[in-house]
Amino acid sequence: MKFKKYLFFIHIWVLNPILNILPWFWIDVFYDNQSHIGNAMHHPLYLFLWAISSAWGFYKLSILYWQKRKFSYVSILHRFLCIGMPVSCLIPYQLQNAGWLNDLHIWLAIGCVGGFIVEWLYYFYKQMLLISYEKILVLVFVFCSFLLFVPGHITSAAQTSFSLLVNITLYQLVFSGNHDKISA
Repeated sequence: MKFKKYLFFIHIWVLNPILNILPWFWIDVFYDNQSHIGNAMHHPLYLFLWAISSAWGFYKLSILYWQKRKFSYVSILHRFLCIGMPVSCLIPYQLQNAGWLNDLHIWLAIGCVGGFIVEWLYYFYKQMLLISYEKILVLVFVFCSFLLFVPGHITSAAQTSFSLLVNITLYQLVFSGNHDKISA
């Protein structure tokens, strides 16, 4: 478990933050989104690595935590949702593309991220009493929704914040050691 914790530490506290900080130097993160970097700026490899990094943490850390809490999740659905996130980044979003292709890019990403959030909302509903980091995860979802709805469209600020904050919170849930303590 120590080696696994070390690998997750490197991913969550080094690699994922690097991938999430880069857009803050490249674009207007409150207007443009990650797809802009991948398609208009011609950095599809960056976009895919960012999506893989985000989704891998969402996938593995959620499973590790749900197993600790003996929560019965739908494995195939969780796998599909987390694979769909980077797959959506492989579908280019460009104005010259057919409308259905752009729509597929958008709705696959929205559906997978939204489905991931619904999985966690279902977990929260089943648990009823949330521990400290579970409460923080709820606040992260609210904060990132705020970043999404204020400008009225998906921005890199919302995407990078979601990737970074959800992964850090999930890491804390899995490795903090207080997952059995229920707080009021």
